[in-house]
Amino acid sequence: TFFDTSTATRLVNLVTRWKSRPSLVIWACASAFVDALQSAPSSQPIFDRAENITGFEVLYRPMPGSDERQGPEGATSSVIVQSIADIGLERLVGTQRAHINVTREFLLEVRPLPLPPERVVLELVGSQKVDGQLLEALQDAVDAGFELALDDFQLDHEHRPLLELATAVKLDIRELDGPTLIRHMKSLRGRGLRLIAEKVETRQDYQGCRALGFDEFQGYFFAEPALVSANTAPTHRLAALGTLVQPSRKASFEELEQVIAQDAGLSHKLVRLANSAFVGARHEVASVR
Repeated sequence: TFFDTSTATRLVNLVTRWKSRPSLVIWACASAFVDALQSAPSSQPIFDRAENITGFEVLYRPMPGSDERQGPEGATSSVIVQSIADIGLERLVGTQRAHINVTREFLLEVRPLPLPPERVVLELVGSQKVDGQLLEALQDAVDAGFELALDDFQLDHEHRPLLELATAVKLDIRELDGPTLIRHMKSLRGRGLRLIAEKVETRQDYQGCRALGFDEFQGYFFAEPALVSANTAPTHRLAALGTLVQPSRKASFEELEQVIAQDAGLSHKLVRLANSAFVGARHEVASVR
């Protein structure tokens, strides 16, 4: 193929370096690549103890028949691109916050994060190497207004420093046995963290987690992840885009603009993004120019 699964990540990274109108072009390009990967985000609600929805985890799901080999960084990039440029956070999560999985590598490569912090909770996936670089990247994200949730958290010496930056901890009740789960709850309670039970699949699971003192709950007992797709216009200039975003190239905004102007599908994506709530343009945009 003319692009690999890191292309979307490189495009998202470009957004952090280009501002205003150029960044919209990059979002439109990234959206086109994600379309080619044939993936769609899904969302699964998170409930509080009163069974009110407090947010949605947005997950990467390859479409049937597509290449499922995309790694975690590519999956994160795909979710971000589709959440912002294609489908929109409003359609994905309504007025609630979107919980988006991030890895150490993604946080180090894409800085600052091109996401609205008031709408997003960053979920740091488990088993990440914790070092000074990661803690610095997380501190920058928290300082920018993001909330941090620790997904599949393991209470050990290496991961304890993360608790100083987090506002929520998610515990997988399928991975932790009873005594370990109780030990985690006793240690974490009283730190001012929201404790979220994930993979709650039965009423018995739910009742047991409530008794343990969990604040929020997520799992098949409440709802399965629901695929959210958008009707997107076809694009025909992906080969040219793939060449422009290679690491060895330093493509200019004018080069990208020329490619987009020759592709009706890309032009449509750019105009739609420019008129989205994420951009917040004062006047309606009717064309690429």
